[in-house]
Amino acid sequence: MVVWTADWVMRRLLQLVLFHTAWEMGSGQLHYSVPEESQHGTFVGRIAQDLGLEVSWCPGCSDGFQRAQGLLRVNVQNGMLFVNSRIDREELCAENKDCVVHLEVIVDKPLRIFHVEVEIRDINDNAPIFSANEQILSIAELITVPGTEFPLEGASDSDIGSNAQLSYKLSSNEFFTIEQKRDEHNKPLAIVLKKPLDRESVYRVKLLENAAAGTLVITLNATDLDEGINKEISYSFSDHVPPNFQKVFSINPNTGEVKLKGNVDFEDINVFDLQIVAEDKGNLPLSGHCQVVIEVLDVNDNAPEVSVSSLSVPVPEDSLTGTVVALISVIERDSGASGKINCSLWPLKFPFKLASTFKNYYSLVLS
Repeated sequence: MVVWTADWVMRRLLQLVLFHTAWEMGSGQLHYSVPEESQHGTFVGRIAQDLGLEVSWCPGCSDGFQRAQGLLRVNVQNGMLFVNSRIDREELCAENKDCVVHLEVIVDKPLRIFHVEVEIRDINDNAPIFSANEQILSIAELITVPGTEFPLEGASDSDIGSNAQLSYKLSSNEFFTIEQKRDEHNKPLAIVLKKPLDRESVYRVKLLENAAAGTLVITLNATDLDEGINKEISYSFSDHVPPNFQKVFSINPNTGEVKLKGNVDFEDINVFDLQIVAEDKGNLPLSGHCQVVIEVLDVNDNAPEVSVSSLSVPVPEDSLTGTVVALISVIERDSGASGKINCSLWPLKFPFKLASTFKNYYSLVLS
């Protein structure tokens, strides 16, 4: 006969409750996160403390801990989770939005299993990359209307989320803008024409006035869609280019190179307007035109010229202070900062000084 005493029943119920509590704890889950590219030794989380376990649990769990490809390890002395080797999110999870490493922690006495999730957070460590270094668009002049779109291949970024959001911009110009339409599935990229195109466009060049003869100013490149001799192009100055301009610049009929062959002086001519003709060699030659505007930049290549326009000598020894002895003018042919002058008297031991009267005019007076 089995006798069920009240004391035995209470002890048994208590054991069941304790077993149920341990099982619920064992089925729990911890969640940590760590940024990618974290180096060896980076702290991730306190597993033992967060699970409410004694530190003595660790010797029994080291064999059961899954090391997740060697990326994470647990310190068996204190129950802390840390990074074991550098984590590359793109290598681990490719382009998946969620990148989570799942771990199991096994503890014996009593035997329990805990699940740990470690989220690998993305950082902006990848630069956008275009699939090609150059994209060529063929656009017909004049007949292509403003607003026409020309699709482009966009760039890609191995990061995710906000780190992968790309924006595009063009260098400043008057003809094109860039647009990216955003919809649910893709983000098509296109260049949009803002104003009509005309191949006879204007080229603007800056040239220092002390440039040496032979300096390359610009290389023009016209194209012809015909074949054979009909596409061969010869370059020349238009009849509208003044003869004195043609003495200063030359153009290679075969290469389109415009070079300096004379001297340019900002103080004489600071802008040259050259009309260029590109003509094919067909039986009935066709031609195109462009305009090259060359702006000459001033350099400090002129010394100030000092002249005395009036001189009153000798000076009587009883002359009063402020008596005008001479009138002096200074001519500076440079402009801008190079044209600013500073006039002074030397040596300073003599009893005279310069008094500015108007712009570059001075009076030499008794001081």
